[in-house]
Amino acid sequence: MAAKRPIERSQIVWSFFCAVLLGGVIWWALQDSSKTASGYLKSDVQLYLGFVILAMIFLVMCFTLRKWGLFFYYAFLLKPRPGMDEYIDKAQFAIKALQRKIDQGVVTNIRDVRERAQKALVDAGVERSMRLRYKSKVVGGKKVPEVEMYRKEPFGRLFRWLEIHIFFGLLSFAIAVVHADPVAMLQLQFGGPVAAATLGLFALTIFTGLIGLYFYFVVPSRLAEHETEITWGETRKQLEKIEDELEVLMSASSETVKKAFAPYVGGLVKGGAVNLGALTAAHATLDGKEKEAFERGLVMLGQAEKLEHYYRPQNKQRQKLQSWLYFHIPFSIGMIVFMIIHMLSVWYY
Repeated sequence: MAAKRPIERSQIVWSFFCAVLLGGVIWWALQDSSKTASGYLKSDVQLYLGFVILAMIFLVMCFTLRKWGLFFYYAFLLKPRPGMDEYIDKAQFAIKALQRKIDQGVVTNIRDVRERAQKALVDAGVERSMRLRYKSKVVGGKKVPEVEMYRKEPFGRLFRWLEIHIFFGLLSFAIAVVHADPVAMLQLQFGGPVAAATLGLFALTIFTGLIGLYFYFVVPSRLAEHETEITWGETRKQLEKIEDELEVLMSASSETVKKAFAPYVGGLVKGGAVNLGALTAAHATLDGKEKEAFERGLVMLGQAEKLEHYYRPQNKQRQKLQSWLYFHIPFSIGMIVFMIIHMLSVWYY
């Protein structure tokens, strides 16, 4: 069973900070001075809370701005050299080999571990773009070093920005509920269709974000269950190479061979299954050069089937990591648009 992602100290700090801030906002909203004679929140209190939500949404959006900042940084300021992914895969392979030796007790000295890990980066030529992080884990009842490789991030670690995105996103929604006035909401008064649509889209954004958070914690551990000596990226490249070889084979073969292997050109990297049984049956009906070409294709697909055994479950888990974004991003954009309309309408009226 794969290890669960541990809770970091920074997450505890953020949780405490958000709980205290939310508690302060709720306490302020419950004061008699913040309410009208009818028990509703005063408009100026709602306005102040709106400004707080706006500031928090900006912090949440900084996570997206950082991603675009990185894109422009790497696209225009620091263009990666050609084949960089291959060098990174090479370093990752060396780090995994080192980790296996550590787990087996072959390498135990932490200084030796650091030297070997750094040498792996230098040998792969990625020492300037990649960084190493050292932790500890328990293997066979003994605590051993754990080596992690990660990309150098010029605007700070992605994980820290993600924490801000998550905690301030949840906190801003909780304050938005207070801003909408729970007393009025219980009476189905949402302040008009625009305000109701804004809160509804906000809720959907948070809901899809929580699904993404679940995937973020669960999927990496499931990927580790299907981990092999070669990385997902290396497996994909080998499948792409097999597809290219199949395409070359088909271009110089008969229509029968083309028809048999056409579904696998472009389908292997998508995780498509290889039906060797049907192909073998078709092979028995051929002879001469056509049969020889078919046999070469069968050998290639046999290699692909072995790779697919590990690649397919990894690919499925990776698709999960992306699927929730197809809902989260449109809801987020809709929320921001309606939030702007809501602010303009409040300002105008």
